[in-house]
Amino acid sequence: MEVIIADNPAFCYGVERAYNLAKEQSGSRIFTWGPLIHNPQIVAELTALGIQRIDSLEDLHNGDTVIIRAHGISDKTKQKLENKEITVLDGTCPFVTKAHLIADNFVKQGLHLVIIGDKEHPEIRGIYEDFPEAIVIKNLNDVAALNFELSSKKNLGIICQTTIKARDVERILDQIKTKNPNITFENTICNATHAKQSAAEDLAKKVDCMLIIGGKNSNNTKMLHEVCQKHCTSYLISDIEEIRSGWFDYCEKVGITGGASTPLWLIEKLKNRLIDL
Repeated sequence: MEVIIADNPAFCYGVERAYNLAKEQSGSRIFTWGPLIHNPQIVAELTALGIQRIDSLEDLHNGDTVIIRAHGISDKTKQKLENKEITVLDGTCPFVTKAHLIADNFVKQGLHLVIIGDKEHPEIRGIYEDFPEAIVIKNLNDVAALNFELSSKKNLGIICQTTIKARDVERILDQIKTKNPNITFENTICNATHAKQSAAEDLAKKVDCMLIIGGKNSNNTKMLHEVCQKHCTSYLISDIEEIRSGWFDYCEKVGITGGASTPLWLIEKLKNRLIDL
């Protein structure tokens, strides 16, 4: 059985930046605001180093260090952190920061903000908390349900979640335009997401099976699984212990990729396990 690793299989720039920022810290009370990234192995590694997750301002003491997660937080929450006598380190992915700034600029221009993405995702929650009048659209069903809200706004300023599939954004935009053609759209999908999805899809067309490894709570990892399963059998796993040998009984070629929060060492470990089967 041939095992092939896709291009761009591991950490994206934003995740690696946040991870390195956390690893550089030393002290007895270091926290991340929420999980730093959506990967169980990395969260466990940081926990072993004494870097704990925190979600409440009340749990912080003077002199603590807090690292803002790669998905970012709202400006309102960030200001509350900075008002305390603690050290705040910003691990927000630059692409998330860019999306937030574009949203702010749209609102200042008088456009009604529309966000294409999952309202429950931490990245979108951070933006929505600052702009609660925004319309958040996850799928085509939401477009239909929000017919009046979309059509009643004079001009729309639209951004999207950085980890969403480009094809989904295109479909949603086309539907929005039927409700209201007065839109200004900024494509805020990050370059790494697009490159990773394209590489995974290209490989999925050439193999019998794909394995996507990463946090199952990671949106970009789930998107990779959705992209790949259109072309071949695809399995989403968070750890190599989830592998079942029977998956590969009729496979000559198996492809591997990982989410933006998946470390390269885990990709290599997965490859070696498959070779040993």
